[in-house]
Amino acid sequence: MSMLDLFPTFCEATGIAVPAGLDGRSLLPLLRGEPDTGRERVFTVFHETSAKQRFEMRCTQDARFGYVWNAWSDGRAYRAENMEGLTWPAMVAAADPAVAERVAFYTTRAPEELYDLVADPDCLHNLAAQPAFADELGACRRYVAGWLAETGDPLESRYLAQESASSGENSRSTGAA
Repeated sequence: MSMLDLFPTFCEATGIAVPAGLDGRSLLPLLRGEPDTGRERVFTVFHETSAKQRFEMRCTQDARFGYVWNAWSDGRAYRAENMEGLTWPAMVAAADPAVAERVAFYTTRAPEELYDLVADPDCLHNLAAQPAFADELGACRRYVAGWLAETGDPLESRYLAQESASSGENSRSTGAA
């Protein structure tokens, strides 16, 4: 299911013809107890925060893995309006190593994130740099590249350039050709 499915669901529920070319599909069959068929993967796009700070992200998720490409990430610190109030300073000051690790991760974000949604549903352990998950990472990269091309995403060339550079670094570091 995806938020994209709400509009076609409302159309079908009210008897209005669902416009052609929508990415979403009606959820009425699922609500009637019929099996969910057809969609194995969803894609997500994020552009900016409510304060108009640009933090472009592209994501894909299936039943097992979630992949995030942080287009803005170059190791610089992330700063957003959700770091105001009492919670963020308390997290930063926390002595708990797990909280400190999460704060450090959140403030710089890796260029790529890969999560095993079954083993780690809270997405606390980024697997993108772990060799054991290279096949899953490669598959997610291919899905995102295809989706960016299919939708004419303005960040497609940037993604392909970054992935090409990343693949070159990976092959040099592992000795692969």
